[in-house]
Amino acid sequence: MTESELPLPVHIIRSEKRHKTIAIEVQSDEIVVRAPIATPTARIEALLDERRQWIQKIWARRADTPKSRDDFPASGLWYLGERLDLKCVSSVLREWRVEPRDGQLLISGPLRNGYPDEVKRVVYAWYRSEASKILPKRLRALAKEHHIEIADVRIKDQKTRWGSCSSARNINLNWRLIMAPPWVAEYVMIHELCHVREMNHSEKFWKEVQRAMPNFEDARDWLRQNGHLLAW
Repeated sequence: MTESELPLPVHIIRSEKRHKTIAIEVQSDEIVVRAPIATPTARIEALLDERRQWIQKIWARRADTPKSRDDFPASGLWYLGERLDLKCVSSVLREWRVEPRDGQLLISGPLRNGYPDEVKRVVYAWYRSEASKILPKRLRALAKEHHIEIADVRIKDQKTRWGSCSSARNINLNWRLIMAPPWVAEYVMIHELCHVREMNHSEKFWKEVQRAMPNFEDARDWLRQNGHLLAW
């Protein structure tokens, strides 16, 4: 096995403090191997080969996990893959209005003291509404295209997943996917649709994903690198 067969570069740390154990850790940008100082490189390579599927599973799971953020961004909101600056305008209208326009997410309404919390609530509601209108429709179109029968589709506020699929063929989608480029959101949908046929992350499952979306690895990499921008 060569290092190129692994999803990340390998960093080997040899230490005199370690006795017989070799530890493998999959980090965000590399695979760290901690081994006794006298461990032959061939032994480390053999162990990496043995644990290759486990390494790929951990790396894939990391790509499929939103990276949560507690703060509400004052700028850099995303909608359908486009970065928008937040602009708030006071209005005599009692109802709030949200509109993406000219590189901005324009919020107009009855601004008051402490309005950031109110704006966050309005933006959140708008995103959820947009996600509910757009994502299920696209998911059902993909299900029809690939001849996959599904039951219910729900939009959820999931903190640790972009999507999920139950044994009853119900699919949940994270509302934050409305922020992602449509082709990236489509990867998540394809991923969950393939779980209808394969409720695991086996080699057969990933072949199903690749058959439905040959460039799925590009979308998975986009989520891995940019998913934190969509989470708040």
